[in-house]
Formats: sequence, C-alpha cells, structure tokens
Amino acid sequence: MLELKDITKIYKSKKGEDVKALDGINLVFSGKGMVFVVGKSGSGKSTLLNIIGGLDKYSEGDLVIKGKSTKNFSQKDFDSYRNTMIGFVFQEYNILEEFTVAQNIGLALELQGKKATSESVSRILEQVDLVGFGNRKPNELSGGQRQRVAIARALFKEPEIIMADEPTGALDSATGKQVFETLKKLSKEKLVIVISHDLDFARTYGDRIIEFKDGRIVSDETKTITSDYSIEKIVLEDNQILIEKGYKLTKEDLNIINDYLDKIKSESPIIKINKAKQEKQSKFTQTKQVTNKEEHESYQLIKSKLPFSKSLKMALSSLKHKKIRLFFSIFLAAIAFSFLGMATTASFYNKETVALNSLKNKQKELFLKHTYSSIYQPKIGLGADNILLEEIKNMDSELITKYVYFQGRQHANFYPESPEDRLDTYGQDLYYSSNTSGMVNLTKEEVEKLGWTLVGNMPENSEEVVITDLIYEGFLKKGYYNKDTKVRINSEEDIIGEKLKLYMDMGNQEEYLIVGVIDTHLKDDKYDDIKKLKPNIDDDFFELIKKNNYNNYVQNTPRNLLIVNKNQIEKIKQKGLKLREQGLNNKYNVIVMDPVKYEYYGAGGKKITTLPSDKNSYIKQVSLANLYHQEFKDDPEFLDTVNQIFDDMTLEQMSKELNQKFTDKKTAITEYLRVSFALRTINTNFSKQRELWELVKTNYLESSDIKLEEEEFILRGPYQIEIKRFTLKPVGFMFTEDANSPMALTREFIKENLDAYEADAVIALSDKAISDDVLKGLIKRNFSDDSDKITVENPSLAMVIFFDKIIVTLSEVFLWVGVAFALFASLLMLNFISTSVSYKKQEIGILRAIGASSRDVQGIFIKEATIIALIEVFIAVVFTTAVMVYINTNIYNAVSVNFLDFGVIQIGIMLIISLSVAYLSSAIPVFGIARKKPIDAIKGK
Repeated sequence: MLELKDITKIYKSKKGEDVKALDGINLVFSGKGMVFVVGKSGSGKSTLLNIIGGLDKYSEGDLVIKGKSTKNFSQKDFDSYRNTMIGFVFQEYNILEEFTVAQNIGLALELQGKKATSESVSRILEQVDLVGFGNRKPNELSGGQRQRVAIARALFKEPEIIMADEPTGALDSATGKQVFETLKKLSKEKLVIVISHDLDFARTYGDRIIEFKDGRIVSDETKTITSDYSIEKIVLEDNQILIEKGYKLTKEDLNIINDYLDKIKSESPIIKINKAKQEKQSKFTQTKQVTNKEEHESYQLIKSKLPFSKSLKMALSSLKHKKIRLFFSIFLAAIAFSFLGMATTASFYNKETVALNSLKNKQKELFLKHTYSSIYQPKIGLGADNILLEEIKNMDSELITKYVYFQGRQHANFYPESPEDRLDTYGQDLYYSSNTSGMVNLTKEEVEKLGWTLVGNMPENSEEVVITDLIYEGFLKKGYYNKDTKVRINSEEDIIGEKLKLYMDMGNQEEYLIVGVIDTHLKDDKYDDIKKLKPNIDDDFFELIKKNNYNNYVQNTPRNLLIVNKNQIEKIKQKGLKLREQGLNNKYNVIVMDPVKYEYYGAGGKKITTLPSDKNSYIKQVSLANLYHQEFKDDPEFLDTVNQIFDDMTLEQMSKELNQKFTDKKTAITEYLRVSFALRTINTNFSKQRELWELVKTNYLESSDIKLEEEEFILRGPYQIEIKRFTLKPVGFMFTEDANSPMALTREFIKENLDAYEADAVIALSDKAISDDVLKGLIKRNFSDDSDKITVENPSLAMVIFFDKIIVTLSEVFLWVGVAFALFASLLMLNFISTSVSYKKQEIGILRAIGASSRDVQGIFIKEATIIALIEVFIAVVFTTAVMVYINTNIYNAVSVNFLDFGVIQIGIMLIISLSVAYLSSAIPVFGIARKKPIDAIKGK
C-alpha cells in the first residue's frame, strides 16, 4: 500500500538553525491493520502522519503509493490523493461548525462528486452509535460524539487509509476506549494509522507499534499470534487463565496450565470460566522490513469538487464576521459604483439619438437655418437660403418649405397691466408672449393640406395678416389694446378687423390688419405649467431651463406665426432693411442710408442732411455699449455717487457737474457715456434715459473723437467662400442704444453687391410626423463638425446642445470620483477578505485535509466576494436609478426630453466593474491561502 523511502523533512527557519523533523525514514505499510506511531512530543510522529496524508511535503526521499512515486506530485495531485484514499480523524475533531452532523459526514463523499443520501448517512451514524444525531449542530454534541462524527466522516467515503492524530487526546478514558474499539473494527479491512503517546492502548489495540525519537525510528514491532498451544478452548494471556464454560480439562491441558503458572510472576493469577473464547495468544516482535510487493498497482485519483451549496454556505457564514467593517466596505463601494454607473450612463449618452427620440413620431414642423462657422456666430445667408430650401425639398418632396422673415418681432397690442397685476399674471405673461415666430407666406391650399383651420380670410395684400392660435390665445386671455382702450376678446370674430402693431428695425412700427385666425392644432400641453409660475428671484435650475425652453419654443413654432400675402414678402425684399452676416464682414447688419429718416452726424458733430455722392460711403454706428468700460459697472461707490447725481439734479445741472469734473471735453463725453450705459444696465426703467441720450448728442457731439477712416470689408458666399473685397469710407456716424444696430450703406451699393433681403429661417411643414430619415439627416447635419451645417431651431435640440456639455463634464467628474472611491473600496475589500481568510483559516485546513482542493477553497472566497459585489451593485443600482429618475424627471418636466438612459447595459457594466474590483481585491489573500499547505492552515500559520 504505502512505502516511505529514506524520507527526510527539514523545516527551514528564518531565525536560528533549521529543524530536521524526520531523518531518513524507511517504512512499508500493508493494506490493512492498525498501526500505532508513538513517541514523545517533537519526536516526528505527527510529521510522519502529515507526510503520509499529503498534508505536508517531504524534503528528501520518496513516498510511494501503490508502487507510484509522489516525487512529481503537484498540490492538486496530493489534494486528489487525500480525497480518494485518506480519511482523517483529528485530536480536536475538526468538524465544521456551520454544518449539521449529517452535512459534515456527507461532505466527505460529496467532495468525490457523489451524492450523500440520507439512508447512507443513517447507516454510517449507526456504525458509530449516533443514530438520530444527523440534524444536530456540532455545538450540541459531547467530545466523544464529536470524535465519532469525525470518524464517521473519515469512513463515509470508504478510504483505503484512515489516519488518526491523537484521536483520544481530548477524551476521557472510557470514551477513548470506545473510539479505539471502533478503529480496531475498521482495521480488519483498512489500514488505520494512529498517532498516540499511550503505549497501553497501542499494545491493546495495535497490530504494529512504531516508536519515534528525534525524527528517527527507535523501534518497530508487529503483534504476532503464538503457536505454542493451538486449542482455542483455553487462553493463557496477561496473567489470566481463560477457560470456555463446559469445557473438560485434559491431562495435557493441566500440564500447560502448570507451566504457565510457573512462568508468571503474579502470586494471584486470575482464572475465569467464560463462554466460548476464541482469542489467540499473541506477542510483539521486531517488524521485518520488506519491499512493498504491490508494485505498480493501478488506482484512479478523484479530483475534488466542493458542492455549490456547501461552498455558498461557507461564504455566507464569513459575512457574519466583522459586520461593521463589512458595512463600510459595502457602503463606500456602492457609492463608487453609483458614480461609475452615472459616468457610464453619461458616456453612453448620444446627442444625436436623444435629439431624434425627442422629435420622432410627433414633429410636424421644423425651423431650419443654414450656417457657416466663423469667429462670429453667423446667421443664415441669402445664398444659404436657396441651398437649404432645395436641400429640404430633396429630402422629402411632400414637405411644405417656406422662408421665414422678421423672426422674433414683437407686437404691441396686449393690454398693458399695472405692476401689481403683473405679479398675479407673471406666468401667463411668460406663456402669452408678444414675441412672434416671424412672417411666412402660405396659400389657402397649403393651410388646408396641413390640416389647419382658418376662421376669416387669407391676406390679400401687403397690409393684411392672419394670426395663428398662440397669438390669438394671448388676446383671449389678456385682451386687445388699441388707442388706450382694452377690448375684450371672446372669439375669433372679435379680433378680426383689428390692427396688429409690430416693432420693426430701429424702433419703427408697422401696422397690419388682422383678417383671419388659424388654429394649427399643434398645441403642446407640456408647456401649460408655465402659466402657473410666480415671480421668484431665486428660480431653481430646472425652472430656468423650462423658461428658456419655452422662449425657444415661442420663437420657433407655427402656432406663433404671422401669415402674410406674397406681396408683403416682395415688399420685405425690396426694403432691404436688414441684410445679415452673409453681407459684409460677418459682423454688421445693414440698412439703407436715409438721412431724412435717421440722424447722421459728420466730423465735428455737423448733422448730415443729404446722401453722399460716393456710393461706397457708409454711416458708422456708435452705441453706448461700444463706449462703456466694464470696470465702472462693479464700482459701488462710483455708481452710488452717480445715482445720487441722477436723483438730486436736473439734466442741465448734471451737464454742468460733468463739465466741472472733467475739464477736458473729450474725457467728459467718454465718462458720461460710461456712466449712462452702466445705469441703463442696472436700472432699465430709468425714465430719463432717452433725454440723457439726447443730452449727450447735443452737448458733447462737437468734441467727439470718433475716427472716420477707410475700412476694408469682405463679402462671403456659401461655405464662407470669399466673393469680393470692398474698401468703404465712413462719412459720418449715428448714435444707437443697441450694440447690434446696423451700418447704413447707399442703396446703389446694396443693389449692385448684396442682392435682396435675407430670410431668418426656413420652415418645413407637414400634415403628419416628419419621417425619421429626414430627421436623422437634419440632426446629423445639425451636430456636424463641418463648416457647412444645418441648424435645427427646436427647443428640444437646443436643450440637447445645452445639456451635452454638462453631461460630458459630469461624466468625467463622475468617472474620476468613482475611480477614487473604487480604489478605496478595493483596499477595504482586500482588508475584509484578508480578515475573512484569516478567520476561516482552520476551516480551510480541515477542508483541504478531507480532500478539498485549492480551487474549492478559492471558490468559497470568490463566492463571498461575489455576494458582497452583488450587494454593492444592488445598492448602487437603486441609488443610481433614483438619481437618474430625479434628473430625467426634472429635465423632462422642463424640456420634455429624456437625456440619460440607465438600463440593462449600464447595470451590466456596473456588475462587471464590481465583480472585477471584488475579484482583484480578494485575489491576493485568496490565492495565498489556497497555496498554503493544509497542515499550515489547520495550525493557523
């Protein structure tokens, strides 16, 4: 069965000399019998047991199992060897506390991949006199019962070798005797090796006794049956004469008894007459060492497989240890994975997908602009208009495409309210804005095709207009104001026939006769909450977003359009009121020079009353904003002083005061303009602003230092292609309160070089939802990085652009915060698993001793790490979901767009990251304990 060839075991010492525990041991064990290994503590007997049982590896020599050398055995091979052939019985029982008696016993067989049935467990319990103890926990058993459980566990997988290390060391003598009697029975069919220091038990129950001293064998004796007297009716042994009851002694028997009495030294021999007694007389003699004849006996080692349920149970039991540390580990890791989850969600955010989802299946209209990138923020150009209109038609020929003019113009016909009333109607004033989406020419046929409803008539000339439903609803709610009279509007007929006054360029107003009202049937209830808003200085973020979103909607919805006649469109083009950046240098708007309608001033402040003869002349605009310097805006002391001047002095006195303060008139005008603009910015309701402006022009114009020098301008076409360069000579200047006011050019120059008035946008309309293909194409162009792009003027897309930068920034923040927390959580996980491994070290050693492999041990702690990771992910998912729902709900309430999609993919990524962190954190302690020798784990080393 077993042969030890010149086995030596040396324990290396970091301090002092190495220890030789075994020194050249040669032993041969047969396949059955009870062998006692005895000796004092430190003699080497336990080391011998550990080497034979594969718990420890010899330093020199060879352990031969059934003729097969173990020199090349790996740790896995020794694991399989213990699992297949060895059954251990330890002095300290070493049964697993979290399992019942039946589970402890069944585990030995289950490690071999076999099923432990309740019937088979009951049979083994009967053999060790523990019937009915299967469901008890180890802490409910006595020492003797625990040891018998250990024996039952060793027997259950039917090993070929049973190894018992001081099996009675912790038991009383009566219980110890029961244990040895049990082992003695087993030795009739198996090899039982017992480590003991009790020679009496060894001689009583042993078939062989090997004595160790200082790592060497000092004696090796085998019990032999004497052949002096073969009659089994009489036994002469241990100062006793045993005679079978009813047996009649012969003369020969009496002679043998007399000889025996002469040999023994006891003065009072014991004579017993019993029932049939068949024990033979025996004695211990020197063991004859022979080479094992079972050379090359075949055997198949069984790889262990710890059942999932048992592994899981041990993993769960580990979580009960160090609960506070576990709580903080899970809590911090959950926070880390929440941030990583949010970062992952943000990283999966795709603005084009979000934009498409916000428009698909519901968008029947789009306001579009064709833009070209430059250092300024260019608007649509005339050439771009034509290209864009044709491009949209090519995308979908069924779409009705039109130019939109005067986008954002205000009308002046809502009844003015007192400041007190405006507090109560704050939200409705926001909702029913006086801003319009612009002018567009539509025919009656086109209106009917779109499914819109017309009350009244379509415009027949350039002075007539049809208003759409949002404008009409405003009049319903706020009333119509005309010549200081408020007209109550109750129906479409009430507004038809009234005049609509529009603010145009340079403060001019134009009136149009309302001849009809159109209901577009495009009302969107998502903006109804705007009506309920109250004035609040400290608006929250999402409320501000909602307001801005609605302002964008008002600018770009058919519900706020003015429908005009085609003659009005031609009239707009002929006026040439406002050529945009497609014009000269992508900076200035343009108007036709008109010295009668506007005030122009030349050098020295002389007023210009006639047009210049040079068609390349222009009037330069000068605004308060151009002359204002930022540093005065934040100077409270200075502004308080000027405020006091404004409050206490008349305009004339202010003029004198400034002249006294600034003796140099050039400095005086500059400072005055700075102050004026600062106050206008801070107090927009200052009633004397226009008078102040006039005062500036009349009192200080002569000392103006505004330069009138030639400047070069560039005319650009589509794609920013340079068409022509011009050198223009400023012949004067005009004051304006608006920094974006236009420059004035001669009509001849405009006609020769700039073509007609440009549209603000192109509108695409349909009677059904615009197709996804068209939307995809437009959105792709909208977010293109190319210089040539289409801007989709839509509140949802505006919000996508707005939140895109925020989400990208937040994703980076969440990522790095998550990584930092994850690293800290990894250290906590490492610490916790290390502590758990240390706490479970002895149990791991027990498992390894009864046949479990390193892989089984790793499986326990991998499951523990997995359980912790799953708890962390669950908490993180709940938290992240709550955050995402909060963010999405608030954003959706504000802009009706869902930006962040937290779903299965993100949860899967969080799970992968969590498991990876858990496994990497636990790898060092787990692999460390898995590689440890079983005996070291049992001893807690």
